[in-house]
Amino acid sequence: MDFKKIIGFGLKHKFFITSILFVFYLAFVAEYNLIYQQFQRSELSEIKEKIEIYHLKIEENKQRLHELKTSKQNLEKFAREQYYMHRENEDVYVIVKK
Repeated sequence: MDFKKIIGFGLKHKFFITSILFVFYLAFVAEYNLIYQQFQRSELSEIKEKIEIYHLKIEENKQRLHELKTSKQNLEKFAREQYYMHRENEDVYVIVKK
């Protein structure tokens, strides 16, 4: 192609070419380009999943805490299992399953 034809084409379709360049700039060159935004979306979805897991754990722990506060038997069972506490004149044996 001749240089004059290229310039003539550019002047004739200047808005189209400018639009294409602008879209290219936004997609690949700008600070918050499409690739960065896609990465951020995937990271956001991972964080939302973690938040949901933590909310479920919080609810489980609240329920367990309520059970421990309301029942002495549950509190004693928890202390024996988690902290290996025992009464006087009592031996505790821990059996570990492999």
